[in-house]
Formats: sequence, C-alpha cells, structure tokens
Amino acid sequence: MGFTSQGSGTYLDDFGRPTYKAKGFYGVFSKSIAITGYAWELHGGLNYSLDDEKNIPREDKSINFFSGLSTELRRNLHFTVEYDFALDDNRSDAPFGRGRGYLNAAIKWTYFDNLQIEFTARDLLRNRREANSFERGLRIVYLEFF
Repeated sequence: MGFTSQGSGTYLDDFGRPTYKAKGFYGVFSKSIAITGYAWELHGGLNYSLDDEKNIPREDKSINFFSGLSTELRRNLHFTVEYDFALDDNRSDAPFGRGRGYLNAAIKWTYFDNLQIEFTARDLLRNRREANSFERGLRIVYLEFF
C-alpha cells in the first residue's frame, strides 16, 4: 500500500496535469512462481488518483486497476511488462485515453552489479490520442552505495 502524487510525462497546462496521472492511493498484490528455473513475479493492484484535472468529468474520478509480470530471462537479463487499464483516464475531449489502457514493457541488462542498461517502451497500444507511435527510452543506471 502506498501513495504517490507525482505523475510523469509532459505537463499539460490546458488540462492542469501531466500526461500520465499519478497513482495517488494504491495497493499492490504480488506472487512469485518458480518456472523454468527462474522466478516469475505476477503483480496486480488498484489505485485512486487525486490529480486535480481542470473540469474533470465524473467518469475520470474512479478506481483504476493495473497488472504486471516480471521475470529473469537469464542471470543478468530481466523482462517486465505492465498494463494500466486507465479507467480513470478516458476523457473523450482530451489527448489522453482512447479506452485501450497503457501497455508498457522493458528489458534490463545488468552489466555489473552496479551498472544496468534498460530499454523501455511505453504506451505500446497508443492509448494517447495525439500519439503516432509508442514512446521509447534508453536508461543507463549506475548504483553506488556509501
């Protein structure tokens, strides 16, 4: 269980919110299953966003659901896929939801214990109305503890 008030993506002044709403209050349930020698982690949850969108219609103030799956493909290669139903983000007059939800995926390669390279793909179903393609990203993570 938790709370987050920070959304992501470009902030849209006309709507008073970022492209992707903050989860707000959320709860997550997870289960690990050992298959093919590696752990498969299944996740599911629900949330209620407190994003204060200007002129927000009633149908976009609802409980939302999300799910995910992650696994280690090899000792240093991880795969993650997640789906956000976006039930609280389907305004017909806004650039946000087409009713498809948000499908995201990532592959992370751990080169050293403290160096990771991750390729991410967001909105694979092109749920955002203004999107001609899904978002792609490359992230290099360096971890050092002190």
